[in-house]
Amino acid sequence: MNIEYSQFIRTTNSYHMQGAQQFISQLKSQGALYEGDYCGLYCTGCESFLTERQLDERGFCPDHKKPPQKVTEKNWFFKLSDYLPQIKILIENDEIKISPPVRKQEVLGLFKQGIEDFSVSRPQVEWGIPLPWDKEQTIYVWVEALLNYWTAVQHNSAPGLGTEGLDKFWPPDLHLMAKDIIKFHCLFWPAMLLAYYKNDPRQLPRQIFAHGFFTINGEKMSKTLGNVIDPSQLVHDYGDDGARYLILSQFPFGSDGDIEASRFKEKFNADLANGIGNLVSRTTHLCLKQINDWADFWSIVQQKLPKQQPAWNHYQTLMSELKLYDVLKEIMQLAKENDQLLASEKPWSLDATVKQEQIIGVLGRVTAAIDLMARELAPFLPKTAEKITAMLNIPNQKITLGSSLFPKVT
Repeated sequence: MNIEYSQFIRTTNSYHMQGAQQFISQLKSQGALYEGDYCGLYCTGCESFLTERQLDERGFCPDHKKPPQKVTEKNWFFKLSDYLPQIKILIENDEIKISPPVRKQEVLGLFKQGIEDFSVSRPQVEWGIPLPWDKEQTIYVWVEALLNYWTAVQHNSAPGLGTEGLDKFWPPDLHLMAKDIIKFHCLFWPAMLLAYYKNDPRQLPRQIFAHGFFTINGEKMSKTLGNVIDPSQLVHDYGDDGARYLILSQFPFGSDGDIEASRFKEKFNADLANGIGNLVSRTTHLCLKQINDWADFWSIVQQKLPKQQPAWNHYQTLMSELKLYDVLKEIMQLAKENDQLLASEKPWSLDATVKQEQIIGVLGRVTAAIDLMARELAPFLPKTAEKITAMLNIPNQKITLGSSLFPKVT
């Protein structure tokens, strides 16, 4: 799907192991840890403890459809209760901005339920990073996973970062995760950072966005359950950009949505093949066929471009709020409006020797709109945006024809 990572990070890397031990030792030095007994219900699939309230009517984990194990063991605990009052104020004031708003309310609701101190270690685990002061205990997997955010940018030995890691990547502007782990990211992680950084809120994530689940027949996709959709098949059927669009445009980012593969073909053809693809193809063909006065045409385009600034500012606002679904809806609406403009003005039916000014006015307006669409599509459909930009070639004022952006799927 044309997605790459700049650096593949593993928690088995030596810099992570060293960093995790250093972080957890600092928590102990700050008096944020204590030793005690823990009794609870542990789900091996979730790799975390569950409460009775979280189980289904059969007493099973709702995600993995298995009963959790009853466990009693010696742990080291984090004094979460010492930091919760400050965390609550930071969340209420949006100094830790939790999005979408429903997730913020969900997190604030956890304070009313009561939140206990949590374990940072487990004994007798087959593999893990040992506590520096207690070799019988290893750092609890969820604590260590959170520390991975920090260790990856705090140590010069982390691959590809050099000395700029700390200044460039910390504190994080955005944490992005699924809604089922917001307690760990919105409460546990900020509290651990407050303990480490001696109650300095400037070191905390600025925004935490919890997205929903892609579901299959109403159930969360899970490797354990085996009910997943193969992204390679999606790419095979619809191409990189087509697959990206079909996933991102199904439902608002942040909400749950059920995958209905039967709608993919219909949506691909309607929005991409007959929508954006057809608009770009018609416009470039009409420009090359009907425009005689290219100097006036490009003058019109240049006049239209600055007028797009309010629309571009609105787009940037939506993007900063991660309203990806809304952005795509507005791009499709822009394509529809310009397609309707062409249908209304019918520049192909006008005499190019007599109606050149009218032709240039319509096609110049549509060309400028397509340029805006290409810029807005770039994060979503990068290959398509690049092709459109090359076909318009506004800097060099030379429109060319290209291959079909989205061949219709039959």
